[in-house]
Amino acid sequence: MNPHDRRARLALAEILLETGRPRDALPLLRANLEAGDRDKFTLSALGTALARTGAHQEAERLIAEARGLDPEFRMGELDLVLGRMRLSLGDAAGAREPLTRLLGARPGTVEGRYHLAQALDRLGDAAGAGRLREEAWREYAQQPRFRRRADRFWAWRIRPWRPLLVAVAVLLALFLAVRALSGAAGPGAAGRVDRARTSTDLD
Repeated sequence: MNPHDRRARLALAEILLETGRPRDALPLLRANLEAGDRDKFTLSALGTALARTGAHQEAERLIAEARGLDPEFRMGELDLVLGRMRLSLGDAAGAREPLTRLLGARPGTVEGRYHLAQALDRLGDAAGAGRLREEAWREYAQQPRFRRRADRFWAWRIRPWRPLLVAVAVLLALFLAVRALSGAAGPGAAGRVDRARTSTDLD
């Protein structure tokens, strides 16, 4: 109804980014940029969309511009985008700096520690990576339930054997429950058969 509503375009683009549709967000954000919007929200969203669609050089430029406006934007969100993008390109050394800054802005981040541990692993610092994974798991274990739901994907990537243990525990519990029910039903069923036979003999 109002194709010139740039705030609505930005809001829609951010929803598309949150739901994993960066290519659909790009034309909306480019339209706002061409209309003169160079605020931290537009630059951050467009930089994120570009990083996720492979336009890495332009993403770097726009993220740097957004950081110039607000280095601590959304508690290090720009550093997370930058670190993830550089890791995906195999630039572990380049990813380490923004991910280290992210930990300063978000001391409780599980995802940030996971990515930084990946970077340190690739740089040959196995001890540092292991320490970060232990810290990430402790942070995850201490979180309230709603935060654990949000971070479960990253926590289980830190300790990939945990989902397997959970699955084994569930299967074992089901097996024991079925066995207990079978055992409880067995004698009763045998008793009913014996009574039926006795009744037939009497007849």
